[in-house]
Amino acid sequence: MDKSFVQFSQMSLLINSTKVKKFFVIAGGRKPDAKWLKQATNYEEIWCADAGLDYCLDLKKKPKRVYGDFDSCSSSLQELLQEGTIAVHAFARKKDNTDLQLLLNDIPHNSQVIITGVWGGRFDHLYANIYSLAASKKEKNLNVILADHKEIMTMLLPGEEIACDFKQQPVAISLLPLAETNNVSISGVKWPLENKILLQDNPYAISNEMDSSKVNISVHTGLIGCYFNFIE
Repeated sequence: MDKSFVQFSQMSLLINSTKVKKFFVIAGGRKPDAKWLKQATNYEEIWCADAGLDYCLDLKKKPKRVYGDFDSCSSSLQELLQEGTIAVHAFARKKDNTDLQLLLNDIPHNSQVIITGVWGGRFDHLYANIYSLAASKKEKNLNVILADHKEIMTMLLPGEEIACDFKQQPVAISLLPLAETNNVSISGVKWPLENKILLQDNPYAISNEMDSSKVNISVHTGLIGCYFNFIE
């Protein structure tokens, strides 16, 4: 199977699939470190959700598209509209879907999506973001990676696997069961697992530690969030 290589300042990921198009999405959660974001945004297309536009423009970069009600975005929307170089998808503040959900509706099938600006802040926002991304992954066959300078998580469905090569040692490696029942394997850690069942209501496979410079994770059934914490 083809491989997709994704690199961050803390680690690189080798995923056993190649997606046709790659997107970097900037949302309005915790602001990524400027140096980290500058290195990470070397992508074909940058899309922003609401206040993520400010994070993008701070780097002197312009996204291809921006989505939201702009209730938390301080940039001048009128100037962007007049300029005409950015596709602005504006919505009423009173709506059912979140800004990120509206953006995800337009992501093409079989794409790779790296999203930053999702960590930190309110738990309800993070919860909605994770399960919205999980739903889009399943529906559209996406590679999904949530990342910033402190935390990285990729989601794996059955038959998917990743090889992790670390430049910075993670404080914790956790496997988060995002489906009711999951079967997973992980090697290169202090407490390896081989074809083990993880239940959503008993998420015990957290706070693992590196036992090798490389960590391999594969999912046999279910949906797993492979989480790496770099907060010191």
